[in-house]
Amino acid sequence: MRWFQYGVFCPLFRLHGHREPRIGFGAGHSGGPNEVWSYGEEAYEIIADQLRLRETLRDYIHQHLRAGSPLQRPLFVDFPDDAPVWTVEEHFLFGPDLLVAPVTELGAALGVPTGVGSGFLYGLSQDGSAPADNLLRPLSVK
Repeated sequence: MRWFQYGVFCPLFRLHGHREPRIGFGAGHSGGPNEVWSYGEEAYEIIADQLRLRETLRDYIHQHLRAGSPLQRPLFVDFPDDAPVWTVEEHFLFGPDLLVAPVTELGAALGVPTGVGSGFLYGLSQDGSAPADNLLRPLSVK
């Protein structure tokens, strides 16, 4: 599920991976079923929500791709004067307006650059200090 959530905020959203059983064919191998419905009913609802979220971002994605700057980029691109963000490796910007913070463990800290506004998704507190209890936390930058 994390892969699907992460994929929403990648320029190219592809739903593939390596699932068992490994199936040989011709010159290569394929994994088990990878369609959104093949993960079970509970997972399907979560994945379907992510697909709907991606769809709501369609115009945003097209607008910023046409602008010519990288859609997915490190924080220091938009916050060059905020020294601490030069060492942030886990968070990234998706366009100029969304900061995405993949959560890889419960309680992970979130370092929010100076100037980040409100409009957080997934219930994050205004200062970004809430413990990480979601798989992914995108939040509004501007």
